[in-house]
Amino acid sequence: MIPLFLCRFSRFCNRIVKKIPDAVNAMYPAGVILFLFTMKSCCKDAFNHDSQRKRQDTNVLQRLKHKWRVRNILQVILILCTFAIGGSICGYLGKRIMPVLAIELVAMKAVTYILMVTLLWPLCVLLVSIPLGQFSFFRKYLLQLGRKLTGKRKAA
Repeated sequence: MIPLFLCRFSRFCNRIVKKIPDAVNAMYPAGVILFLFTMKSCCKDAFNHDSQRKRQDTNVLQRLKHKWRVRNILQVILILCTFAIGGSICGYLGKRIMPVLAIELVAMKAVTYILMVTLLWPLCVLLVSIPLGQFSFFRKYLLQLGRKLTGKRKAA
């Protein structure tokens, strides 16, 4: 399937080629013309699949439900809210802690902030997941994320 930006690029190129006079158009290298015709034919295939793509996009919550192996859509929405609130709290805490550290160098501030937020994020998400009732999901999620980062396999 051809990405949508290539299809838009093809339509843009077609409009440009149509506006160029025939004398100038004849000077175009054969490769450019071949490229435009190829893009035009590929775009027709991509546009035929638009209806399927729209159907898939409307089921984003269903796909997340299946991917995360949760029971219902409400749980998916609660998980997304937990990610959003936990990430916001993490950023806020990082912003509040940085002046206390009193680091002068800008590069050191950036590195310290990134490390701090990376370490605070799991804690913030777990704390937010408790009142939203998603603690078991996030405990499994963070353990799985930790295994991926460290390269350890699940104990059999």
